[in-house]
Amino acid sequence: MIEFQYHRVRTCFEHVIVATSTDKSDDEMCLYLAQKNISFFRGSLNNVMGRLVDCYESKFSKISPWFVRVGGDDPLVSIEGIQWLIREISGRDDKEDIAMMYSSYDAGMIYGCAVEIFNAKHFKNVKERVEKIEDRELKRIYREHTKPAFHNRKIISELGCKVIKGSIPKEAKNDKISLSIDYPQDFLLCSYIAHQLVNEKGLEYTHKDLINILQGLNQHLLINSGLHDGFGE
Repeated sequence: MIEFQYHRVRTCFEHVIVATSTDKSDDEMCLYLAQKNISFFRGSLNNVMGRLVDCYESKFSKISPWFVRVGGDDPLVSIEGIQWLIREISGRDDKEDIAMMYSSYDAGMIYGCAVEIFNAKHFKNVKERVEKIEDRELKRIYREHTKPAFHNRKIISELGCKVIKGSIPKEAKNDKISLSIDYPQDFLLCSYIAHQLVNEKGLEYTHKDLINILQGLNQHLLINSGLHDGFGE
């Protein structure tokens, strides 16, 4: 699944790396990645914020002040979704003040296709602010899931930065289905869809191709229906 996603993202972006952990549970995957000549970085298992900061500073700091985060459990992530955000953020006069711009399933983006673009400087500042939180459970959640910390208005206000929800073209929306892999049913559905897409269009399939597949999907194939009810930001 990671290999599939890596090569999908590499169809449009030169610098791509798998940011995984130093935990022994990831040894087998890293061995596989090395055999496939797929770049990877190993950092903290539970402190994903720290892992991303360390990965950026080790691999990307001389390339760009921004980085895109794609979830490892979202193999059908929208490449166009990344490009929409890049164009939108590039055209803003206040882009240097933006800590994160994201496409979101609560705005109609398919759950599992959403992406986030971070300003590395602001990301590091948010991460350092999270480390000062006394509530251990809240700190754990912020470290592990990354994005919720950027929705903490107090933190963002204190740091003087912004979080922006990016625009999603109407024709690209579908909030009736989940393509994030959290359950075995998700994996089966996404595997079926990926097989159809790649067979018909190759790895460079478009978001429109995905929408067309979903619109023609028989309802009885949506075996993960209801499993993600209640998921939110």
